[in-house]
Amino acid sequence: MRRAAVFLALLLCLLWTGAQGEDGGGTGKKEGEFDIQGVKAAHDQSSSQTQMSTDLWAELKEIRDMAIEHRIKIQRLEQDNTATQVRLTASESKNAALENRMSSSEKQVELQRENADHPQVAFSAGLTDSGSVGPFTTDITLKFSTQTFWTQITWDASCHWTNFHSMEM
Repeated sequence: MRRAAVFLALLLCLLWTGAQGEDGGGTGKKEGEFDIQGVKAAHDQSSSQTQMSTDLWAELKEIRDMAIEHRIKIQRLEQDNTATQVRLTASESKNAALENRMSSSEKQVELQRENADHPQVAFSAGLTDSGSVGPFTTDITLKFSTQTFWTQITWDASCHWTNFHSMEM
C-alpha cells in the first residue's frame, strides 16, 4: 500500500516537472516552437505532452486498481485468519477436554492395577437336596448345586475387609 502511494507521488512529481520544463531556458520561447514551423512544432509538443499525461493517468489507474485488489485480498486474509483463530480455540478446548478424560482414565487404570495386586477371595455356597453332608476327617471343598455366589473381598494393608461385594450368578 505504501509502495503504491509513493509511486503515485513520484508520478505526480514527474508530471509536474514535465509541465515546468515546457518553459525554455528563459528565452521566452517554448522548446518546441521554431520560427519556421511555429504552429506545427508547438502542436506536436502538446500532443506528446497529452500522450505522456494519458500514459501517466493510465498508470495511476492501474496502480489504483492494484491497490483495491490488494485491499480486498487483505480483507479476505483477515477473515481467513479470524476463522482459523476460531477453529484453533475450539481445537484447544477439545484438546483440554481430551487431556482431562485421558488423565481420569489413567487414574482408573492405576487403581485397577493396584486392586489387581491385592489378594481376592472367591467361594461358592449353596443348598443341596441330597441330605446331610459330613462328618469328614480331612479338609474338603464343598460345592453346592442349588445356589452359586461370587464374592470379591478387598483387603487393605492391615488385612481387614474394607469392601464386600456379593453377586448372584
